Amino acid sequence: MLAPILLACGGETVSGSPSDASADLDMGQALDSATVDASDSAIPPTRGTSCRGTPGADRKCGSDQDDCCTTLAVPGGSFLRYYDGLIGTHKDYPATVSSFYLDKYLVTVGRFRSFVEAYPASQPKAGDGAHPKIPGSGWDAAWPLPKDITALRAELLQPQMACRDGNGVDVRTWTDSANTNENLPISCVSWYLLFAFCAWDRGRLPTDAEWGYAAAGGAEQRVYPWSKEMSYADIDSTRAVFQYFTPPYPSGPVAVGSKPAGVAKWGHLDLVGNLNEVTVDRVGKPTVPCADCADLGQLTNGVDARGGSWMEDHNSLVVIAKGATSADIGAGYVGVRCAR
Repeated sequence: MLAPILLACGGETVSGSPSDASADLDMGQALDSATVDASDSAIPPTRGTSCRGTPGADRKCGSDQDDCCTTLAVPGGSFLRYYDGLIGTHKDYPATVSSFYLDKYLVTVGRFRSFVEAYPASQPKAGDGAHPKIPGSGWDAAWPLPKDITALRAELLQPQMACRDGNGVDVRTWTDSANTNENLPISCVSWYLLFAFCAWDRGRLPTDAEWGYAAAGGAEQRVYPWSKEMSYADIDSTRAVFQYFTPPYPSGPVAVGSKPAGVAKWGHLDLVGNLNEVTVDRVGKPTVPCADCADLGQLTNGVDARGGSWMEDHNSLVVIAKGATSADIGAGYVGVRCAR
């Protein structure tokens, strides 16, 4: 489903305004990932619209009963995309990202239910959900969305092969009424709806570079989000949800934050495993140089998805792994985490 590195050609690349200094960095040297321009000082974001106190949108997520809507600061800096010093040994894709916030958890069914129940008032307007430094990265009014809540609910329950496991069992986490799934990450939802959710929730989709930077621990270039050493052996069932080396194997995603031993450098959980996470980037060749960049090419090529899932083995959970998914069809191995 995912390969450690998938680099396809094509698409329109859009970037912020890189300085000469960032373009000339010797990316083979260790970089200070905590360096932040004074103008980059992040203002804590407004609490997400979805955080209304209902199950999955309350303060009962993770092993420590945390706020499901927690968002964590990621200090800007530079790193090497798709490099981990082991399998990913090329240094062809340096990137710099500005400081941003990234949700601690994947978006839950409970949070997504808030969006559904507010529909169609929760539909984004043109330009909503844009990265502030990437022109053209916001919502396109020509993109398709269900016309009303009845059509939305029908789409969320529509039979899809991509929402079934290898035995033909439907593994979508959405249910038409609230039940025990509210703390599970939302799955089997189209990229358009995931984009719309994050925009309505006062956020946006992360760029591929931002996701990679957060998962790699910036210039630490981690193999896994929790890694302290460059080793592919540093993975087991206590850290992530994937097709384990020995039974029992997971039969679907689990509640967000269930693997606290898999915490990333800046406190994020489930950055790999459980569900792949969509980005704003379309499938295409990575931007060089990249300073607050995103590939905003044709959606018909698919969109970038990162992190591996419960349906995949350990090879898809390394930070450098990169896959793709359709923009208009949801899948049982794909979810979302909003940036802010």
